[in-house]
Amino acid sequence: MVLRGAAEPEESEEAPMPLHERREAERYTITFKLSMTVDAPEGELSSISSAEILNISHVGALVETSQPLLPSQLITVAIPTDQCPEEMSMPRAFVGRAVVMRCERFGGGRYLAALRFGESLTQSMAFIMFTEFLQSTALTNWLLTQ
Repeated sequence: MVLRGAAEPEESEEAPMPLHERREAERYTITFKLSMTVDAPEGELSSISSAEILNISHVGALVETSQPLLPSQLITVAIPTDQCPEEMSMPRAFVGRAVVMRCERFGGGRYLAALRFGESLTQSMAFIMFTEFLQSTALTNWLLTQ
């Protein structure tokens, strides 16, 4: 359920650390939809697509999408907050920039993309509270299945 890890390693000649050990923040398994706008090369139209978050932290997420993405590609994400109780007074969605860290085809015309959120999300106290709420929801869901 939870992937734990440390910050990105500095460049060295040692073998790279496995991905799950390079996490800057814990990610929690929880699934819901989000919208993405993919930046297009100059002169082309941006594309809008939906994706499904598979796990999330306050610094990034793993998403499943039907659109192949390229490492270092910039996208805009709109992460809905409709799963939050009304008394949390969250915006309808958190909208911010993200960069694609990696993208792999995993079958059926689907792709898994690791995203790193930009500062407008990672520095937002409301977004951090939102991801902490998701963490508690993921933990509760996990405990209920045990």
